[in-house]
Amino acid sequence: MSAHTKQTACIVLAAGQSRRMRSSFSKVFHDLSGRTVLGHVVHTLHQLPLAQIVIVASSKTPTHNEYGAHTVVIQNEQLGTGHAVMTGLSGVKSDITDILIVCGDVPLITAHTLQHLLESVADFTLLKAKLPESDAHLPYGRIVFDGDKPTHIVEYKDADDTIRKSLWINPGVYKIRAHVLQTLLPKLSCDNAAGEYYLTDLLHMAVEAGATTKALHVDFDEILGVNTRAELEQANTIIQQRLIAAHRENGVTFQQSGSVHLYVDTQIGQDTVIEPFVTFGKGVVIDANVRIKSFSYLSDCILKSGVTVGPFAHIRGGVTMESGAEVGNFVELKATHMGKKAKAKHLTYLGDAIIGDGCNIGAGTITANYDGFQKYKTIIADCAHIGAHTILVAPVKVGEGAITAAGSVITTDVPDHALAIGRVVQTNKPGWAAVYKEKKRLNSIKKDLI
Repeated sequence: MSAHTKQTACIVLAAGQSRRMRSSFSKVFHDLSGRTVLGHVVHTLHQLPLAQIVIVASSKTPTHNEYGAHTVVIQNEQLGTGHAVMTGLSGVKSDITDILIVCGDVPLITAHTLQHLLESVADFTLLKAKLPESDAHLPYGRIVFDGDKPTHIVEYKDADDTIRKSLWINPGVYKIRAHVLQTLLPKLSCDNAAGEYYLTDLLHMAVEAGATTKALHVDFDEILGVNTRAELEQANTIIQQRLIAAHRENGVTFQQSGSVHLYVDTQIGQDTVIEPFVTFGKGVVIDANVRIKSFSYLSDCILKSGVTVGPFAHIRGGVTMESGAEVGNFVELKATHMGKKAKAKHLTYLGDAIIGDGCNIGAGTITANYDGFQKYKTIIADCAHIGAHTILVAPVKVGEGAITAAGSVITTDVPDHALAIGRVVQTNKPGWAAVYKEKKRLNSIKKDLI
């Protein structure tokens, strides 16, 4: 690690509002696959050898979890990017030699790109991206070059038609020598179309002061800014593609990847198969050789090898499924531990339950775990068989090898190897159905005559 990277601070510009987002909160706090827009930027910065991260925040959102333990300075007035960097510079330590400047709304920027930027020896280094021809109309600031040397950045609203035809745009990511930044920032003017202090004016000022400049190429997808709902969706799509690609490289099969939604912390083991239309929430850990069938939702769960889930299953709230366990269609598990090769194949809710090895849970089983005030535990010991449409009123325990009769309401513990029957005694009334149907038929005829 070189000396200059050890003394590099990053200023993150995160005080922007959400006018085009049409949101009641800042654009940088919108979710992208389980991490906010700003959270993606900060996560990437953590992979770099930075001495300090300074976040420039709005006075409207002075505190947020994404700020973590980093230095936060408040920009009370939004007077442009130059003013934002002036604000951020007030929080930078005195021994910093280089300043990395990143916008908080570029969640797709990679550590590889930023590391390349940090390694530049120029006094003023910026990223450059080339717009696709189809997007030449987009209002990004344009970079003007003298050969390969960047000399000016012109904001779109201040550019003439000739400059606007250029496809080389300014993504707004820079690495500048601290002494250059400290010298030039106070000289910025707000004499422009927006009446703002443009950070981009620093480039031609640096050239005039004799500083060395350099532009490094970055793919356009990496510097996509999230300013609208459409751009938020576009960024999320790219993040999902990256997550899917990484899991594929680790040996996971996606039958229709475009219909699957992953969370940034999703862990999936080798030879697991993910069928179409599966959604992952936070905290999912999946072992090898698991199959997740279509239209299932999983969060906060651990699935061991050989587990099968779905279709149409909902697994949440601290679930562990041991090797070979199975849940089928329209089964919901919440805060439940399922033992090895335990099965709940359809139409079942198991909440706050411990299900032993080899248990079979019949269709329509419900653990009644909540009395409106408190949650209670249901324990089903190894190799028990729960008959269809059983209601287990917690707290209750079903013993090893025991059986509950179909349609039972179980309110007390069931001993090992016992049969528990909790039904209302059936009563048959001969001929009642025929009389009832005839009465209904006659009433129907009378209505038709009216």
